[in-house]
Amino acid sequence: MRTIIDISKARAVALAKAKEGVTAIEYGLIAGFIALVIIGGITAFGQQLGDFFNRMANTVQGL
Repeated sequence: MRTIIDISKARAVALAKAKEGVTAIEYGLIAGFIALVIIGGITAFGQQLGDFFNRMANTVQGL
């Protein structure tokens, strides 16, 4: 009887050999990298952007 680990290994080997699998892995890595860049940007500039919009809202309310 094949275990889940054996089945997973067989599928991973088959995926690594297939050209479509390699492309899918590459797209997955690219998507992950883009997500990290977006999260990093939001983390770095999120507070500054929030402060900017709060200042703009206060300015508009004061008119």
